[in-house]
Amino acid sequence: MEGGPFSSKDADVNNDFNIAISYLNVAANKSRLVLTPAAQNMLAQLTTWLGVGTPAPLGSWNDQYPKSQNAATNTTTITTTKNGLRKEMESGLRFVYADIPDSVLTQVDRDTLKLPVHDHTHTHVAIPPNAPVIAVVERGHLYVIISITDPENPHTQAKPDGVEATDVESAFQSKDDAIAIAVKAAADAAAAKVAGDVVPVPVVTFPQQSDYRHLGNTGKFLYKVTYTDLQVGGTDHIRARYLNTRKEPGNLRFDVLQSEDDPTRFMFYEAYHSKEDFIKHQQTPHYLKWKTLVADWMREPRIGIKHQFAFIFRNLICKLCFVVYGAYNGEAQLCAYGKVIFTKGRRNMHNAGAVVQ
Repeated sequence: MEGGPFSSKDADVNNDFNIAISYLNVAANKSRLVLTPAAQNMLAQLTTWLGVGTPAPLGSWNDQYPKSQNAATNTTTITTTKNGLRKEMESGLRFVYADIPDSVLTQVDRDTLKLPVHDHTHTHVAIPPNAPVIAVVERGHLYVIISITDPENPHTQAKPDGVEATDVESAFQSKDDAIAIAVKAAADAAAAKVAGDVVPVPVVTFPQQSDYRHLGNTGKFLYKVTYTDLQVGGTDHIRARYLNTRKEPGNLRFDVLQSEDDPTRFMFYEAYHSKEDFIKHQQTPHYLKWKTLVADWMREPRIGIKHQFAFIFRNLICKLCFVVYGAYNGEAQLCAYGKVIFTKGRRNMHNAGAVVQ
């Protein structure tokens, strides 16, 4: 159980420390709450720091806190010691609370230890149907400024509901590279003409997906892109997408991976809170639209491989696992992962080009 909200007032914290540590030390509670040896060792340390008995042991919380509240006995050293003890004891109690499985906590436990039930209900936010529209609104020496607008509300600076920010990417092409591509296209056309073949239409091979690099995320209407003197004369291909196009209730992560050995092979790496969330994902309108759209792109049928979440290295990953995988304190929850193989792909992004001055 993750918790332990502590008041900013010493008087409240003093009351919480004495109640919580005494409650946890009751043999029946200690056994019922399934405290691990590490948590029991921390509880023993907390008991020492608290200072049980009359009078309280010198240097303990129950010795230093009352002295810090009395002008006749308070000193800088006492205040410093009291503040240090408070920090350590709050950290120690959080460690103990994090060790208690949610399933064993009663309402009395929660009320006594002040461990509320957190609402994990997913808020359904509509996914924007379109990519943001970007345009170059200002151009200067070694910089351009682009505007980012919602195509459904082009006359405002507001983002669609639920959008946190915009991801901006860039594929820069130097002047020399552009000339080289044009020269090669012309040479290919000339060679075809001499051979009596149909002259092909020159194909622009830049940018490819791998040419783009992440510039940054922004929640603002305007975004500035800067360059160096060596980039003058080149062309920058800029694109953007709303960050929460990845968001979906129950989804923990959604990564697109490209094979190093075969650049035409891609893998979708997906993780969900539960198998039910994965099934719901496959029933969403945007998934069904995508499934139909990419059907003709495949060199071979897509392959889906599902995995069940197995375990975590709790001592190494700790709270990160609770956030990323939805599993904590050894209570593994089911996650589903999907793999997809296809020959080409698109992203919900809008592109703009700018020549660097």
